[in-house]
This record gives sequence, C-alpha cells and structure tokens, in this order.
Amino acid sequence: MLLLVRETGLLRLGVVSIDGTKIDADASKYRSVRYDRIEALPEELARRETMKAKLNEACARLEADAREQVETARPAYKKKAAYDAKTGRRGRAGAETA
Repeated sequence: MLLLVRETGLLRLGVVSIDGTKIDADASKYRSVRYDRIEALPEELARRETMKAKLNEACARLEADAREQVETARPAYKKKAAYDAKTGRRGRAGAETA
C-alpha cells in the first residue's frame, strides 16, 4: 500500500503524531451540510475521480514492475533448480535432515 501511495505522489516523509483523543459526535450528516458545501461537491467528486485514475495508473505500474522482476529472476531460479536436481540437493530443509 505504501508503494502505491508513494507512486501516486501522495506520500511525503514527515512525522505523524497521534494523541488518542476521542470526541463524541451526535449530529446528522445530512442536516449539517451547508449550502456552500453542496456547491463544492461536484468539484470534490471530480477530484476523487482524478485520484482514482492516478491510483489505477500507479497500481498498473507497480504490477508491471513486479512482473518484470519475476521474469528477470526466473532464468537464475531455473538454473539453480536444475543444478539442485542434478546434484540431488533439496535446499535448507533437505540439508538439515541429511
């Protein structure tokens, strides 16, 4: 998740302090919306759509990077697996029992 947030540019290094303050609320969300807030809702919805698009793009980039890393490591893994099969080695678990 942190990689995704960093990729979209939402994450900055800094200090976050949480003091654990709990505040009780007893207000109706629908009754307490001001008229100027209602006018700003379309702007916020557009901003959310833009943010969702940025998150989707970042997620796709991270998945592509992960696939690339797997494909890069695959030949070395196959070579090692073939060598281990040829020599009869089974990795750490086999070495401990032998």
